[in-house]
Formats: sequence, structure tokens, C-alpha cells
Amino acid sequence: MIKSPEFGTHTGLRKPQRRHIEMQTAKKMQFEGCGVKPRTILVKIGGIGEQFVAGIHEKTRDEMEMDKRREQEARELGINRGTIRDGQIDTGTQVVNAQSVILTLLFADLAFLGYVLTDVHWFFQKKEGKPGRRVVVMTYSQKGENTAEIQIPESLKRVLAWIWGFCNTWCNMREDGESLYRLDTINVSTGQNRSFSQSLRTNFDSNYFSYQLDSPH
Repeated sequence: MIKSPEFGTHTGLRKPQRRHIEMQTAKKMQFEGCGVKPRTILVKIGGIGEQFVAGIHEKTRDEMEMDKRREQEARELGINRGTIRDGQIDTGTQVVNAQSVILTLLFADLAFLGYVLTDVHWFFQKKEGKPGRRVVVMTYSQKGENTAEIQIPESLKRVLAWIWGFCNTWCNMREDGESLYRLDTINVSTGQNRSFSQSLRTNFDSNYFSYQLDSPH
């Protein structure tokens, strides 16, 4: 039996069928604004220069294997390629799509809402037909009694106040044993449009978690 206090309980079905129902129910809530508070928020910063990853742990990952897992998850959820973005396999819900974003205030919001930085690493991303690039991943988790908080590496502090020309934010529901939780991913990278800037903010009121964009005054 899969139990999820937010999304109900389903019995009498095979696990893939139960998971499909749970995830679809979760996605309905996502389209209503991703009201469930995320357990984890990943901030991915793409196109980072070598000097900005000094002292940060490097991880390797298999892009082809990750694409296979994403495609398998999409099949389980009944999501076809291109359903959300043309030609792409997406399993989450896009809640922010913006240009020229600065992230400085986002981290203050996350701290106020009880999130702490628990991991920082980088990997070299190489996809077919595209030049390779370094991507820094910053993991923010809900603060708990045993949560191990770390500090932002000095090499990264300068880039957080930059104007990033591309930003999108996704909600995904993930399975942990017999429960579901929300994981958000905020992707930022360089872009051509740097004529204005916005601040990506978070809001949590009456169990409703959402993002907002503040334009400069």
C-alpha cells in the first residue's frame, strides 16, 4: 500500500498502477500551483567558468543513462515526448520560465522558510550536438534536527549576484519508499538578454508554496 497524506491511499492495484494514480493526483496539485512544500530544492547553475568551481567536489554522471530513466518514468506516467516542451521528455511541471534573473534574494527566502544548503557539487554536462559545460548543483533541504548545513563556497559567491539570461523552475514528485515528496529544480544559465533583471522569490502561506518574479523598481 502506498501511503501519502497529501494525495490519499490506493489499494488493490499493482505498484506501477498505484504510483501512476498517486503521481497524476500530485501533478493535478502541481498545475494548481505546486502547493505542497518541497522537501528538496536543487539550484543548477550552468555555464560556470573553471575558476568558480575551485574547491568544489566534482561528480560524474551518465547523460544517456539519465535520459533512459527519464523516458522510463515518462512512460509510467503516460507522458509522451513533447507533451510539455517540443521534442523533450519532461516528467515534471514547469512553474517559472523567465529571462535575466538574479538569484540573490532567493537564497534569503529559502533561509527564512527553513531551508539550508546541504550539498554543493559540479559536473561536466555533454549532450549530443551541444558543447560541453560545467554545471554547479546546490542542494537546499528542509532544516531538521539532524540536517548538516554547509556554507556557500567562496568561489561561488560572486556569481550569485550576476544577471543570468535564462531561468526555468520545475516541480517533480518523487517516491521515497511508500510516500511521495516534492523536489523542485531551478535551472539558470547564461543567455543573450541582459537588458533587465528580476529577482526569483519564494512564498509559503497556509501550506501553499509558490514562486514569484519581482521586477526592479
